[in-house]
Amino acid sequence: MYLALGSSASVHEALCRVAADMSPRVEALAPGLVTADVSGLRRMFGEAHAIARAAECLAADRGLSAINVAVAGTWMVAALLVRTRRGLTVVSPGEEASCLADLPVAQLADMPAIQKQGLDSPEPIRAKGRRGRGPAGGAHRHYRMAPSPNLHEDADMPCAEIVATLQRWGIRTCADLTRLPADALHARLGLDGLALQMVARGEDPRPLMATRLPEIFEETCELEWPVEEIEPLSFVLARVLEPLCQRLERRDRGVAVLRLRLKLVTRTWHERAIELPAPLRDPRTLRTLLLLDLEAHPPDAGIDRVTVAADVVLGRIVQYTLLGSHPLPAPERLTTLIARLKALAGEGRVGAPRLLDAHRPDAFTMTGFEPPVEQAVTLPKARLQLCRKESASLADKTAEDSCSTSPPLRRLRRPWPIRVRVVEGRPVSVQLGTSTPGGGLVRKAAGPWRTSGAWWNDASRGTGSTRAWDRDEWDVALADGVYRIFQDRSTGGWFLEGELD
Repeated sequence: MYLALGSSASVHEALCRVAADMSPRVEALAPGLVTADVSGLRRMFGEAHAIARAAECLAADRGLSAINVAVAGTWMVAALLVRTRRGLTVVSPGEEASCLADLPVAQLADMPAIQKQGLDSPEPIRAKGRRGRGPAGGAHRHYRMAPSPNLHEDADMPCAEIVATLQRWGIRTCADLTRLPADALHARLGLDGLALQMVARGEDPRPLMATRLPEIFEETCELEWPVEEIEPLSFVLARVLEPLCQRLERRDRGVAVLRLRLKLVTRTWHERAIELPAPLRDPRTLRTLLLLDLEAHPPDAGIDRVTVAADVVLGRIVQYTLLGSHPLPAPERLTTLIARLKALAGEGRVGAPRLLDAHRPDAFTMTGFEPPVEQAVTLPKARLQLCRKESASLADKTAEDSCSTSPPLRRLRRPWPIRVRVVEGRPVSVQLGTSTPGGGLVRKAAGPWRTSGAWWNDASRGTGSTRAWDRDEWDVALADGVYRIFQDRSTGGWFLEGELD
């Protein structure tokens, strides 16, 4: 059973989306003409009339009111009825030929499917009704006949030439064409004539060839009155995201980048794009992310139109191990939590730090937080014992090497200003400050190590790793620990950089 939808060429894209929502096997025959295989929809909608009504209602929800809908046993009959009849048409199984009996043959020439590819059938076309003796003397079996020498060689409009010939013979309707003998028709018009007779009988000259349609996941809502507050906008976003997520669920897709376009009353656009760390399709989570982003970046005026689009990827297949002691948080909850933290702390202050390839010792940048995926590995018992021995020897070797390497530095997010008393160019006492316990006399000091860089940049415009620095670093041992301090040579101030383990 096949469904055909027909309308004007200007709404072809919307027509394809309606057909794609009904069936995964869709063929776009021409602008404004789409067919789909709906053989497996009886359990969902019911019989042919219910499927046609469902397609008509779905098209009305998309804003397509004046469309033609046809359901038939073959896709060619459904496409012909959509082109020749208005409204909704349903053909019962086995009545395809009688339904096309009164159809003029001239209307077959207007079908794009017949003009371009309908007559070039990939399946063998066998003649019927004639049995004779084959070349080897046996019974003559049905076989594909070779093209007739008098077949018209013009590939631009072969169907129009054949229809013109049939009209000169007095063939006016499809019923007249079906009554012609197949052997005589093949002798005069070749395989194209036989294919046209198959269409007149209500048969498909070839199988339905599914067209790969572009997957556009986008929903738009026109507002009657402008919206200026976030709270009423949340209801509009829920109305837009619900059908969008339903389509994603049917297609097994997840949102990788969520795009929001708001048309303002000032005839300008407010556009935002949210990159998600994991593919999502939960409408509540997506609405929360959009609202948090709009709170941080509100539009400048009232909103007339809301459009939500999604850059999609394949759906996630997640399977956790049985031996995992700490399961990872759900991507929906993790994404919402990170969005809330960004709204509180600001952009660029939430994520995972990554060191930059620069000479500045504290140069880093913030990247998106992606938790590692733990994988459980099972090893045989003998292999496991060998790994334990190798790990023990490696631990002993690491302990010996750690005595000769420098201890790690626990660097502060921002250096703290401190007070340092210097005698003969060396620090003798350190006061870490009232809010930080510790400090006192310097028992041992190593330094200074002078570092500088980015002096070629403008000091007033530099930020982060591009800001110029010029300082002398010291490692000082106090009564409560070992610290790294430095003096800024441009200002003369002292700062605490971190603590050495």
